[in-house]
Amino acid sequence: MFKKIIIGTLAVILVGAAAVGVYDWTRTTPAEAAQADRGGGQPGQGQGWRGGQTAAGNGAPAPASEPQSVPSTAWTTEAGVVQKVDLTGLSVTTEAGQLLWIQLGPNRFWSASISFAAGDPVTVTGFIENGQFMAAKIVNDASGQALTLRNDSGQPLWTGGNGNH
Repeated sequence: MFKKIIIGTLAVILVGAAAVGVYDWTRTTPAEAAQADRGGGQPGQGQGWRGGQTAAGNGAPAPASEPQSVPSTAWTTEAGVVQKVDLTGLSVTTEAGQLLWIQLGPNRFWSASISFAAGDPVTVTGFIENGQFMAAKIVNDASGQALTLRNDSGQPLWTGGNGNH
């Protein structure tokens, strides 16, 4: 009888641990996983959590702040070449030799409307926030396809809000 109780208890613990693991796994988006793989927010490397900024530099997302409002006078346009493409974004080397990480948002947001390959020339419009380049629009100059990532105030379109779902 004692063996059955111990085996039953261990089975419940194992099932519970597996359920918690599955829950945590389903709560992590591909963008979060990729951001963590890049070591959190690397200066000048991306837009993950509010520009790749992290709380205490430990890869945890920074606290959410007010919606962005960036004046159009602060926006700039960069031309460059795609170095690498993954499910969450692009690595682009600008004409000035600067490496930019361009977060494209969730794959479902952009993958049906545009495609990129290493070597494609691109033109990116965006702004600098906390030392990070925040892309608002990217044009694949090779195909002529364009993708708008942010509204006029700088809010990411994939986050919802302002009628964007």
